[in-house]
Formats: sequence, structure tokens, C-alpha cells
Amino acid sequence: MQVVVPEEGLARLSRRLLAPLGVGGAQAGHHRRALAAVLRQAQAVQFGVAPVQFGERRLRRGVGTVVDDVDRQAVGAQAVDRGGDRRAARGADLYSIDRETRRINPLRMTVKPYNTGQTKKEEVREMFDNIAPKYDLLNHTLSMNIDRIWRRRVVRIVCRSRPHRILDVATGTGDLAIEMARRIRDVHVLGVDLSEKMLDVARCKVAARGLDERVVLDVGDAEHLRVSDASVDVVTVAFGVRNFGDLEAGLREMARTIKPGGKVVILEFSRPRNRVFRALYEFYSYKILPRIGGLVSRDKRAYEYLPASVGEFPAPEEFMAMMERAGFRECRARSQSFGIAQIYTGQR
Repeated sequence: MQVVVPEEGLARLSRRLLAPLGVGGAQAGHHRRALAAVLRQAQAVQFGVAPVQFGERRLRRGVGTVVDDVDRQAVGAQAVDRGGDRRAARGADLYSIDRETRRINPLRMTVKPYNTGQTKKEEVREMFDNIAPKYDLLNHTLSMNIDRIWRRRVVRIVCRSRPHRILDVATGTGDLAIEMARRIRDVHVLGVDLSEKMLDVARCKVAARGLDERVVLDVGDAEHLRVSDASVDVVTVAFGVRNFGDLEAGLREMARTIKPGGKVVILEFSRPRNRVFRALYEFYSYKILPRIGGLVSRDKRAYEYLPASVGEFPAPEEFMAMMERAGFRECRARSQSFGIAQIYTGQR
């Protein structure tokens, strides 16, 4: 849906944008003011000139979600104006601004670790190369080992399919690939990752456990997998899909590699829905995690990217819709630890 900004100003624009959602009554004024704040801070609106485009998929999520996102964006913009934490605004940025086309594009995942002229894929590779030596220490320490529990749950789900060949995308240092090889009989795992240095750590761990013949590791791009069509029983991803350069392309590529009747299992962070718990979680993610991660890894921006990328990632309902469009059916999300993470599953 495309709305041309009228000369009358932001008030009328806000009414037109909210009309398809059925927003009215006492709350309408609040919603319009919040939306106007987003557009004003974006500095991408010039009256009578700039088209503003909202994707219908975002609108279908309903009034509550859209208004929550708009409010978060407005709060984040105010934080920047007050000289506050710019990361708060960046983490709230679900509506990305393309200043050249002057459009607001929902669900365009634009958060990058370093915000250089490189692509997101190139920056993600560089980031993981930088933090690879300390990645496992920080990952387990900062999560208080809860990530191990989540991975074991993924392994139990995968085990029910009795797979013989598993493709582990964004395998990183190989924790999930190793766990599946240890706990699932006669399985062979191919782990692929963008970062050669992360794979170096994974290879050492695989060799130390005597799993060289059952776990093969290779550099690979989730959007261009060097795997034959319908050749694996299960595809897994743990904390990797939000780092894809093109999320939907990555999902389609994974679907291509899975045999009919096979399964995809994805473990990924999400934003807790409970407001109190979400506030605590975001305080830890934005204030504590980057400081500790930066101190130990000497790459603070890598650990600022983590909460920002989680904040930008689609909500579970949206992500499952993306999975369905990619070719999966019977998609399901299992909330973990009060919504800090989700385990997504889908059938081919």
C-alpha cells in the first residue's frame, strides 16, 4: 500500500496510514502522535513529495503490534535527541529508512555489526572472525549456560526424525553439530559457516571428541549452499538466521536441500512478550552484555549488534509465515525461557 504525503501535514498522513488498521476512538490521537514522531524523526518525509510505503504483511499483524513498534521507534528517536544511547534507537528500528527512495520498508533487516560500506554478510563474517577465540567462553557465560539447555531440546526434536544426514547451517564453533553427532546414532552432520576462524575452533572441538568421521565442516553461505537438492533429512540453525544477508533467500535455500518429509529446526533469540521481563532482558542485553562482551573479546560493537539484530528480527508469527512462503508446512514455534528464544520447526 503506497500513501503519498499530502500538503496538509503529518496529522492527515497519520490518519491515512492508520485507517486500514481500523484505529479509532479514544486511542486514535495517541497512535497518530506516535506515528507522526516516527516520520518526523526519520527526516525522510517532505510534504507533497515523498511517498511512504508500508508493507501489507506488517499491517496484517494488527493494531497492537504496529502501535508497539511505532512507540518503540518514537522512544528510541527521543533518546538520540537527548544525547542518550543511540543503540536503544537502533535496536528499536523495525522500520528502516531508505533516504534515496524516501520509503519506509518494514521487515528490511538492515542492522549490521560495523555499519561500514560492506554488505551485512561481509560484516558478519568479519565480526565472527574477530570474536571466534573468545566466542564459546562468552556465549556460555553470558547466557549462564541456558544456551546448552536450548540446544539439547533442539537435539531431542531432531532425534525424533531419526535422521541419517543433517545439514547444520551457521554452525559456528560446532556446538550443535557436535551435540547431534554425540546423541543421535549413525548420523552424519555437515556444518557450514561463513567464518573460517569459527570453523577452526569447531574443527579442534570435533577432533578432541573423536568425531572427525561423523562431522564434516566447510565454509558455506546459507543463501548459496553447495548441497544437492533433497539430499538431507534435517536442516538445523542455532542463533544464525538473524545474521543472514537475505533471510527469505536463506529459508528457500534450506528448503531446497531437504528431502520430502524432512524437517527444519531453527533456534533463535526473540523478544519476550511479558513487559516486565522484556524490560529486564533488554536492560541486560543493551547495557550489560555489550560491556562484558566488549571487555573480553575487545570488539564491543559485535555485542552491541546482538541485541540490535534480535530487536529487528521478525516476531514468531511473521517468521513462521516466511517459513511457509519458503516451502515449509506445519510450522510451529516453541517459546523458551519466557520468550528469550524460540525453537521453530517446519516440515517439507
